[in-house]
Amino acid sequence: MNLKHLSALLLFFTSFSTFAEEDFIASEKERQVTRVVAQLMTHLHYEKKPLDDEMSKAVFDEFFKRLDYSKRIFLKSDYDQFSKYRPFLDDMYLQGDLTFAELFFKRFKQRVQERLDYAEKRLAAGMDLKHGGALSLDRENAEWKESPEELNDLWDRYIENEIINMHIGNLAKQMKKDDDEKKTEEEEAALNEDNGSTEEQVRRRIVFRLKNLLEMERDKFFEMAISMMTGCFDPHSTYFGPKSMEEFEIMMKLSLNGIGATLTNSDGYTKVVRIISGGPADKAKQLKKGDRIIEVQQAGEEPVNVIDMPLSKTISMIRGPKGKVVTLHVLRGGINGVRHVLSIKRDKIDISESAAARSKLFELERDGAMQKVGVIYLPSFYFHPQSKKSCANDVKAEVLKLKEQGMQSLVFDLRDNGGGSLSEVIKMTGFFIKEGPVVQVKDYRGEIDVQKDRSDDVVYGGPLTVLVNQHSASASEIFAAAIQDYERGVVIGSADRTHGKGTVQQVYDLERIQQMKELAKNGFKPGELKFTIAKFYRINGGSTQKMGVIPDIILPHFYDKENGGEASLRHSLKYDTIPRARVNKEVSVNSALDKLRNNSDKRVGKSDDFAELQKELDYYRDRYEDKEISLNQDERISEFKMHYQRSQDRKEVLRRISGRKPKAEEEEDDEVEGLGAFSQDGREEVLLDVYLKEAVEISIDLQIMAQDKNSNLVIR
Repeated sequence: MNLKHLSALLLFFTSFSTFAEEDFIASEKERQVTRVVAQLMTHLHYEKKPLDDEMSKAVFDEFFKRLDYSKRIFLKSDYDQFSKYRPFLDDMYLQGDLTFAELFFKRFKQRVQERLDYAEKRLAAGMDLKHGGALSLDRENAEWKESPEELNDLWDRYIENEIINMHIGNLAKQMKKDDDEKKTEEEEAALNEDNGSTEEQVRRRIVFRLKNLLEMERDKFFEMAISMMTGCFDPHSTYFGPKSMEEFEIMMKLSLNGIGATLTNSDGYTKVVRIISGGPADKAKQLKKGDRIIEVQQAGEEPVNVIDMPLSKTISMIRGPKGKVVTLHVLRGGINGVRHVLSIKRDKIDISESAAARSKLFELERDGAMQKVGVIYLPSFYFHPQSKKSCANDVKAEVLKLKEQGMQSLVFDLRDNGGGSLSEVIKMTGFFIKEGPVVQVKDYRGEIDVQKDRSDDVVYGGPLTVLVNQHSASASEIFAAAIQDYERGVVIGSADRTHGKGTVQQVYDLERIQQMKELAKNGFKPGELKFTIAKFYRINGGSTQKMGVIPDIILPHFYDKENGGEASLRHSLKYDTIPRARVNKEVSVNSALDKLRNNSDKRVGKSDDFAELQKELDYYRDRYEDKEISLNQDERISEFKMHYQRSQDRKEVLRRISGRKPKAEEEEDDEVEGLGAFSQDGREEVLLDVYLKEAVEISIDLQIMAQDKNSNLVIR
């Protein structure tokens, strides 16, 4: 903002300041934190963007997009009134002034309360579901509603849709209950839950969602106010308040003290969705999947009701010191189910087990000979110095184990791997190449650091393929890109490119700043700032940012545009290039790529499994592209029955192409639903799904071609 606007701005602030509630007035310490964060972002962020008028407009828009993306809360008059602030937020943040955020959150709460009051009134009066019409599912570019009456009409449609969805959900439950398919004990319990009438379920769901917004803790609003600004530098830069710091540290440490259960919010109730194997709850054999926690009681204290309580708050009450007992009051069998009281002793929970590398040797016949192909599935590039848990060490152990079993070629499955430790991916890449560069890192000063594998020890030099998808990101992309740039192996994709996250973040403890140290002396925690300090570049000089890694062989797939990787995120940094690094290539699979593609295309074209997969892809693509939903209940129920029957008819097909056993042979509950059936995440055993099977076939092709001693396809 230009300084000549300052006097007008101050006058405008004064006229508005009487509207602010005390709950949303930032303290002097919080204003100091805001000022420091704004200054750090302008000086240390990778792009060194100025916090100027253009950035101010982006921050203003971010407030509305994050809190009312579908334009169901605010009115046009709200947007117009706040628009006066649009050019001024840059100076406000640099001065530590959160007046706009205070007023915005106050108005947001007011509008949410109005929506809550209206929803309860309409649901109490009963809704007419017979007039039909439609509800738009994509309102990003819709106009703001001019009046409360117009917004009420939109909410009528929203509530009608919720009621129809609930009717359909209850119908699905009854149809599932009535079919003759074998069910587990947990499935039977879930189908027999009593959760009240459809209308009461909808009322509870909507009321809970809105109350959750109304009762958001003050600290969360402060954290959000700063993150609105940092997120406009790039989508991975954010501010952590004290509570979020704790959650982030737990995620990085992969351990915590608790009971060992995965919880979720279900219409105001904290519901158990998973019991972690080997954890305290599993050992106690009391808590069940599907239980709803209604009260939490500490030793020697009265129980605290947690219905409608934010999930994060409930979880913090359940966690606690190792060895201490927590008592849970739960409902089993739905919200009208039987009450149980359970006492569980807390213990250290390792939440990294599902993130561990795992492998399997597959034997497939080709031309009368058995081919042994090893598969390693790695869900993340994990590393924790305290526990010495290293994915590179684990992968090396799995490679050596597979070699002992006679592995002839290797598939490295990095689908859904969101990344992790840079040092681990460099070390791991070194297992498959001789000494040399792995990735280039350009920092905010413009300096380029070529990160190298300095070991000449090759753990595996044989035929190698890497399987990726749209959700393979960051460190996964570094590994796939290095293998591709060295021409060491073949990258295969169940997507036309990987995620495209090519940036590096640093977490900066604000207490490191002298000014913040003084604040911390009185018990105030200034929090942490996570911001982007560098970008990754491939050996060939291209960034993985936005572009991702384009596979050498692309298999049939469904591309989710709305979750289409880094390129779909607001304010993501651009793709660019730097000079390529000098490398010595020991091998080159590129000469084999045309033949490998042709062989794969022929197999895919003749494959019954890929034909069935294509049916699923076409089905989901058609449904995905439909941006309006009917509000005619009879029509929706008829459509649901058709989709339900299709789902039932195709269950065994999906089980087959996702590598599962027939349902009758499966010992545990293992439902398959649509494209989610192809995820290996959280599974103890690697499944030979249709994508992995073709990757194995390509590996066999590569292995057969490498038998020619004159070829240059493997490290000999």
